[in-house]
Amino acid sequence: MFVRIIVEVFLILALTQILGHKFNSLPIRIIKYLLSSLLILFSLIDAIVATFSGTYLTVLMTQNLANIMDLGGNLWLYGSAALLVILAAFLPMRYNLFNKKQQLASIAIFGISLISLNLTATHQTPLFGYVGYFSSYNKMKEISNIKKPKSAQTKIEAEFAKSTIASGISTNLQQPNVIVIFTEGLSQEVLNYDGGKLTPNLNKLKNQTINFSNYYNQTAATYRGVRGQLFSEQQLNQGYENGQDQIKDALNTKLTSVQSILGDQGYQTEFINAEPNQSIWTTYVENLGFDKVTTDKSKSFLKLAGTTFMGDQQNYKFLFNQATELSKENNPFFLADYTFQTHLSLDSSLKYGDGKILT
Repeated sequence: MFVRIIVEVFLILALTQILGHKFNSLPIRIIKYLLSSLLILFSLIDAIVATFSGTYLTVLMTQNLANIMDLGGNLWLYGSAALLVILAAFLPMRYNLFNKKQQLASIAIFGISLISLNLTATHQTPLFGYVGYFSSYNKMKEISNIKKPKSAQTKIEAEFAKSTIASGISTNLQQPNVIVIFTEGLSQEVLNYDGGKLTPNLNKLKNQTINFSNYYNQTAATYRGVRGQLFSEQQLNQGYENGQDQIKDALNTKLTSVQSILGDQGYQTEFINAEPNQSIWTTYVENLGFDKVTTDKSKSFLKLAGTTFMGDQQNYKFLFNQATELSKENNPFFLADYTFQTHLSLDSSLKYGDGKILT
C-alpha cells in the first residue's frame, strides 16, 4: 500500500510541473495547485480507508456517514486525522523544479509504475479505487430504477419460494420459545480471542445450546444485518438512513421472514428497540413485520456523543423481564433484541466484568 501511495502522489506532483516554464501565470499555477491537492487528498482518503477497513471506499461507507455520531468518543480522533490529511494534501507547492527532460523522464517512470500497479484489481492504487466505487454506485442506481412487470415478480417469487425445509434440528419440543439477540460487533473471532478468555460466559452458553459453525452474515451490519438475518436475503438497497418514507417503501416486500413464519404458527413476535429516540432506526424496526416493538419505559438511557440509547446491561435485564412476562401467556413467543453498546468506536464507562465464568 505504501509503495502505491508514493508512486501515485509523485506522479500527481510530476504532472503539475508540466509546462511549468512556458505557462507559469498566476491563474495557471492556482489551477495546477488546486487540481493536484484535490487528487492527493482523494488518494490519501482512499488509502486510509483501505488501511482500516481492508477495502477502498464503498457506497455503503458513504451512506453510513449519516450515522457518523455513532463513532462516539473516538469522533475527535478521526476528525483530527482527517484534518491532518487535508493539511498534508494542501501544502504549498513549488514550480519549475525540473527541466523539460527531467519532467518527461519522471512522468514516464511514474506513469509506467502506476500502470503496472493497476494491472490487477488487488494492487490498484487509491485513486483507481474510485473507479470501482462509481461503477457500483451507477449499477445500484440503474437496477433500482428498473420497473419490473408483475409477471417478472411472479416468476421470481415462484423460483425462490419454499414451502418446506430440506434439513433442520430437532429440539424435542413443541413450539419452543425463541429468543434471538443481535449483538453489534460480535463475531466468532471475538469469541475465540485468547482461547475464549474474553467472553467465557458467552462461550459457556454456546456450548450448552445449539450453535452453528461456519455461519456468515451475507450483508453488512446494523440495519442491513438485522434484516438480512431475519429475512435470509441479500439486499440490493444497502442503506436505510436517507429517510423514513424510503424505509417503508424498501421494506414493503413479499419476502418471507422468521417472524412471519413463526407468526403463522401462533407465535407472538416482539422486537426490543434499544434506540427508541432514533427516529430512522425506530421506523425501520417498526416496519420489519413484528407484532410489537417495545422498549424500557423507564427510559433511564445512556447518552454518548449525542446518541441516546438503552445500555447493554439495562437491555439484557429488560430482555429477561420481557421473556418472563411473555412466558406467562398461552401462546409461544419469538423475542428479538438488538444491542447497541458494543458498536464500533462507541466508548463506554461500563465495566462488563472480570472475565470469570458465572455459576
